[in-house]
Amino acid sequence: MPAPKTDLELMRLQARNLFRFDRQGRLVSTNETPPFVAPRLFLGRTATGNVWYLRHDLPPGQARGLASLLEREPPLDEAEVEPDCLAEAIVILARGQPVTAIHRGPAFAFETAPVAGSSTRRLATGEATPFHPQLQEMGWTDPPGDSQQPFFVIEDHGEIVAICHSSRSSPDAAAAGVSTAPDYRQRGLARRVVASWAADVMAGGRSALYSTTWDNAASRAIAAGFRLRFFGEDCHIT
Repeated sequence: MPAPKTDLELMRLQARNLFRFDRQGRLVSTNETPPFVAPRLFLGRTATGNVWYLRHDLPPGQARGLASLLEREPPLDEAEVEPDCLAEAIVILARGQPVTAIHRGPAFAFETAPVAGSSTRRLATGEATPFHPQLQEMGWTDPPGDSQQPFFVIEDHGEIVAICHSSRSSPDAAAAGVSTAPDYRQRGLARRVVASWAADVMAGGRSALYSTTWDNAASRAIAAGFRLRFFGEDCHIT
């Protein structure tokens, strides 16, 4: 089991699990295989303080303006209320190039390891098992890689119909990625694979993290069902 952490410690862990950084502590890419370009700004707010990072290639003047703005951002006071700095940060970033994406959502952590879900199976790295056609349409075609472990599935008639894997993984934490074939939703399958995934991650001494967007009701329902600890909000601007 991982050692207990404060909300701010969890948010720092979240950021280091989501992204890769240069030696100056600036964002370079997402922490996944293959990696994607990192957002230009990451702000993680908690009730006890904030963490923020800027991408390595921002112009110096823009970076200084954003740093000054972010240093004044108060801690999270009310969930779902946007950061005070959001509108001005968008204006500053738009001076260099258009803002193309804004992500905001809650970040959760498992405080205790759940009991592994019934009828789940851990898929080995490189193990080829057919995915349900609906999952294939969602992009699931290849066997799991090392970076996606642990990778738990539920099968029906020899096809994978529900998945929980490590969408991001680091020495101290892993983040859950969940996919269920549409025809198999509302059956509790997501909860079962998430439980097995989290139990495995925490048995290895790592923190099991779970994050989503504010408007993803299904994902937030899973978090509520496990009574996960809400530790803050992620905000990414690209």
